[in-house]
Amino acid sequence: MAIPTLKYLVRSGRLRKTQGFFGTLLQIKPLISIDAEGRIVEAGKVIGRKRLAERSVELALAHARRLINPRFIVAHMLAPELAVSLRRILQQEFAEADIPILEASPALGLHVGVGAIAIAIMGDPLPE
Repeated sequence: MAIPTLKYLVRSGRLRKTQGFFGTLLQIKPLISIDAEGRIVEAGKVIGRKRLAERSVELALAHARRLINPRFIVAHMLAPELAVSLRRILQQEFAEADIPILEASPALGLHVGVGAIAIAIMGDPLPE
């Protein structure tokens, strides 16, 4: 999940105010993921909103390449144009994939804010 602003993470108590202040000042944008045990983990940090979308797609494609017939969902928090553009990029490599776009729930939006985007990927791992 790509989070374009730290404001909502500070408001929800997930980030301290000083971290939010300096992160915003430096234009740091966090990327989070869910690990195999279902825990939220940091997937990286980037500087700038444009790099945030690019890195999100890079991470999603890297994961999808390790799966048999990956299935995707792009979810957004009031950012439909960004969701459509990310879907186009994913479909360039996985043309056969049907990639629905969903609006994220208000509960999620409360924590990550407007403009957040998530790419969910499901599939069976490639044999080793």
